[in-house]
This record gives sequence, structure tokens and C-alpha cells, in this order.
Amino acid sequence: MMHTSLQSRLAIGIAIPVAIATLLAVVLVSYGARQLVDDFVLSRLEHDLETLVAGVELRPGAPPHQGQQLTQVYQQPYSGHYFQIETEGSAPQRSRSLWDQQLDLPSLEPGERRSFRTQGPEGQPLMLLVEGFRQSGQSAVVGVAEDIGPLAATVRLLQTGVAVLGVLLLGLIVLSQTALIRRGLAPVNALRTELQRLERGDIQELNADHVPLEIRPLILEINQLIRLLSSRLTRSRNALGNLAHSLKTPLTILDGLAGNEPEAPEEVRRQVVAMRNIVERELRRARLAGSGMPGATLAPETALSELADVFTRVYAHRAIDFDIQVTPQLRLPLDREDFLELAGVLIDNACKWCHGRVRVSVQRLGEETLLTVDDDGPGCPPEQRESLAERGWRVDEEQPGSGLGLAIAVDTVNQYGGRLTFDDSPLGGLRVKATLVTGRD
Repeated sequence: MMHTSLQSRLAIGIAIPVAIATLLAVVLVSYGARQLVDDFVLSRLEHDLETLVAGVELRPGAPPHQGQQLTQVYQQPYSGHYFQIETEGSAPQRSRSLWDQQLDLPSLEPGERRSFRTQGPEGQPLMLLVEGFRQSGQSAVVGVAEDIGPLAATVRLLQTGVAVLGVLLLGLIVLSQTALIRRGLAPVNALRTELQRLERGDIQELNADHVPLEIRPLILEINQLIRLLSSRLTRSRNALGNLAHSLKTPLTILDGLAGNEPEAPEEVRRQVVAMRNIVERELRRARLAGSGMPGATLAPETALSELADVFTRVYAHRAIDFDIQVTPQLRLPLDREDFLELAGVLIDNACKWCHGRVRVSVQRLGEETLLTVDDDGPGCPPEQRESLAERGWRVDEEQPGSGLGLAIAVDTVNQYGGRLTFDDSPLGGLRVKATLVTGRD
């Protein structure tokens, strides 16, 4: 599905009606100019027609006689001013300006008048005015015409100028409206920047000061939603932690009783151990909720360095060489407790099996964050890798631990919509890659 910006929609919504209005204005101006030319020419032709009709004498069986002469322009060949008189049974009388050409006059009843455009001598565009009249019992048709070529050229020039002016005006309006739209949407762009800062954890709430009244309610609702989610997340985390802590005391008592009673069934001891493991796991899951405030970010380089120091002391007898590979100044939109829990489980697992080298790297690829932990240990056979993340499953029962570490890592990865994969490491041991969907920068 194609998405368009609000600015583009508003610009298009303004440009279309403005373009239509400009086109209509050009059409109306063109039509008005043409009509003005026609009315101007017809007003002059009507005067010449009335003068011509008043001076015509119709004689039976003879051509019409023009008693009153018109202006000299009707005597110059192809001057652009012409007249023609037609009667029944006789040759038409033409102005000398027609020379050897003839106008095509329609047949009209006496008193009927028509005007239209036609083509005259040498292709001249003419405005022709024709009227039928009757004199001495004889009918006749008289027509006068004028070349409107120069006026039509002027009209075309005017139409072109109006069209160019309309296009320039349209462009100016669109540009000015686009600038106004961009200025009007500046608070929306600022809100988008604020949301990005909120996602990165730079701020805890959106700034509701100095914003338009139309946007302020939205910002207040978002801030209220952030506070509500944070409060609910904190309450859930505390409730889960309190429940797990409240169960630890009776479990400790049961464990002590089972240990002091030799006749206590072995099944009771196993169930107590299982319940203790569940409580420990739920205590860790409580920490997966993070600080309870959306938008937290962390510097993975600092966090991994701290973990490396811790595990260096824990496994001091093994002198493990830690190699931390993180892009400088990289910040991730992850909760610190989530990241430390996940990275701690994977690094601890690598330290247990390595011969002396552990490499940890963090990469940001688009919307995903990749945490990779390699060790130089014996690795894990491919047929056993699918079982590594199962709760309570251990590759080697002689190694310390409850088998819950990688299962907790899977819970963390699933919380971020990611995946946990196992492969051969370039160092010779096992590679564990945690892919988290953390959104774009």
C-alpha cells in the first residue's frame, strides 16, 4: 500500500482546484475577447448594412442599383471590407474590393438577419452580416463583410498572454501554499522528532508547551498513555517479584524439612527443587519488565564492559580473554536490565565452556539488533542444538547450573519479537546469536 505524506495531500488538494479555476479563467477570458471582437465588428457592419440598404434601388429585370456610395475602402481590391447584393433573376452586385471573388450569401426572408464567420478572398477570415429585405415587390439579400484577421491575431496574443499568466499565477499560488503548508505542519514535524527522542530514551514525555491547540490534546493523551503503561508495568513487575519472594520462605522451610527427614519421599525433594527453580526463573522474568518507563536506551559498549569485568572475577581461575566488538557511540532502544540479563546469560554460558576466549559483538542492522557471543570451547553437536533452549535441559550434567539460563534468554528474545540461533563459531566453539527487533534509529 502506497503512503503519501499529509503535506503532499494538502498540496495536491490545493493545486487541483487552483488549476481548474485558472483553466476556467483562461477559457472565459478567451471567450470574452472573441465575443468582444465579434460585437465590435458587427456594430460597424450594421452601420454599413443600413447605409447600403437605404441606397439600393431594385428594378424589375435589372441588377440592383446602388445609389449611395459607401466609404472608399470598399473600392480597393481585397481591402478586407466587402459587400454583395443578390436579387432573383439578375447577377449579384459586388463591391469593387471583391474583385473577381464572390461571397456565399444564404437565402433569407425579408426582415431576417444573420451573422457568422466565414472565409473570404485570399483566405481572409471574415465576419459576415446578411439581411433580407423587400423593395418594390422584389426580394433581395444584402451582405457586408469585414476582415477580422488582425483582430483575431490580437485576441490570440491576448489568449496566449492570459494562459502564460495563468500558469505563472498557478505556480506562484502552489509554491506559496506549499510554503504555508510546510510552515503549518512544522509542529507535526517537531512532534515526530519528539517521538523519536522518546523512543531513544532522551526524554520521558512529549513537550506540550508552545504547540497548536489542535495538536495539544493529542500530545496530552500520549503522555497520559505513557504514564499509564509505565504505572501498569511497574505494578505488574512488583506484583510478580513480591509473589516470587513470598514463596521463597515456605519453600526454604519445606526444603529444610525434607532434608532433615530421611524418610521424606524423593519425589517431595524433587518437587521442592523444581518449585525453587520456578521461583528463581520468575524473579528473573520480573526484571525483564525493565525500569517501567518507555523510551529507555543503553550504551552496549559500557554494559558489556561491566559484564566482562564481572565474569573476569567470577572465572578468575580460567583467565578468560574477552573481546568486545561494538560500534563506538552506539545506543540501543533496549531496557538496560533486559540487555544485561540476556547478555549475561549468553556470556556466562560461553565462559563455562570456553578454553580461554570469548568474543561478544553488537550490530545494528535496520530495525534489528544482533547480539553475538562466540567461544573457543568444544562446541555443541548440531543434533543437540535444538534442545539447548529447553527449560532444565543441560548438555553436561557435571557442569553447574539449573538449565534455565538459555530458556530465560529465549523469553527475553521473544519479548522483543526476535529469535535465538546456534551455529559453529569461527573461534572453534559455539556461536549464539540473539536477534532483537528494536525499530529504526
